[in-house]
Amino acid sequence: MYEFILLDANRRDVAVFDEFTSLVWNRKLWDVGDFEIHVGMDLFSVLCGSKYLYCKSLDGLGVIERIGCDKETGRAWCAGRFAEKFFLDRVSFTGGDDDVAAINEYPVVAVKKMINENMISPSDPERGYVSMENVSSLIPDTSGEKLSYIRRGDALWDASVDLLRPLGAALRLEYDYLSNSFIPTIWKGLDRTDGQHENSLAIFSDADENIETVSFSQDSSEERNVAYVAGQGEGSERIILKTGSGSGYERFELWVDARDLQQGEGQSMGDYRAGLITRGSQKLEEYRSTTDLQGVIRQNGTLSYGVDYNLGDYATYQNSQIGIIVNEHITEILISVEAGVVSIEPSFGDQEKTAMQKIDRSVN
Repeated sequence: MYEFILLDANRRDVAVFDEFTSLVWNRKLWDVGDFEIHVGMDLFSVLCGSKYLYCKSLDGLGVIERIGCDKETGRAWCAGRFAEKFFLDRVSFTGGDDDVAAINEYPVVAVKKMINENMISPSDPERGYVSMENVSSLIPDTSGEKLSYIRRGDALWDASVDLLRPLGAALRLEYDYLSNSFIPTIWKGLDRTDGQHENSLAIFSDADENIETVSFSQDSSEERNVAYVAGQGEGSERIILKTGSGSGYERFELWVDARDLQQGEGQSMGDYRAGLITRGSQKLEEYRSTTDLQGVIRQNGTLSYGVDYNLGDYATYQNSQIGIIVNEHITEILISVEAGVVSIEPSFGDQEKTAMQKIDRSVN
């Protein structure tokens, strides 16, 4: 089924095994995924000396963060997050001495710059990562609109998600087992929705009987579609700009205090105002209506994971019984194995925000 290799801190082979009692391998598009595997007690001492879990057949290199055992059940286990967690372990100092610094770069270029300056070739050698190659981008560097500002002090992962998500793109840390190296990669899934003709279709539907156990929800309780962005100045002299659209009962307004954005030396007023609009658009992205759709793939259905669809793809879900048709990104792929039975559960759209995530959004 799956063959795993345990690696030490230098990513050298420690042990190879293909027998396990259960597995959870949860890959996510705009969050750091996690895993957990249960094995026999005979592997416990080996787990104690291991740092990574690798499987050629599964996407992602697992970083072991927790281990344990239960003598009564005769099982040992390890769990952790995938290598993208290293992007959470570095904060960005890109932008000089200011917390918010002027920048004139496209989002992809800005992400490359942050990773290079804070992980690959930082001014402080202790912040660097050995065996990490230059950032690879599978989408054009000129995707999206140029940024006017970039924020200092954010974790690289959080900053990258903020910059790439509006493009439908994401960041991952690929691992090359043969060369024992990491490749930071900016990527974007394929458009497989009904109606496009460039790629093969990925239509999940009750009619095709390729998905079951579906849960569906939409939430517009916190939706905002018009932002008033307040920048520098005092009283009637303060610069206040509007972005977004909506009218009457369908207009939901948001106030964005952007006083931290000040016109930089040599920066034109036009560029400064563009930066305020960018800040407003980013905040509206956090307050959009959300869709959450989860289901279990039928193993003998018409769609095969890794062939007909993958994480990040833009796919179509249809359900004639409840009368919905939605196009959404596949934002999560949960592979689980229990008693030898493999289950694949894709999730579409936004996963429900926790209370702490909502609080964090409101204070930033």
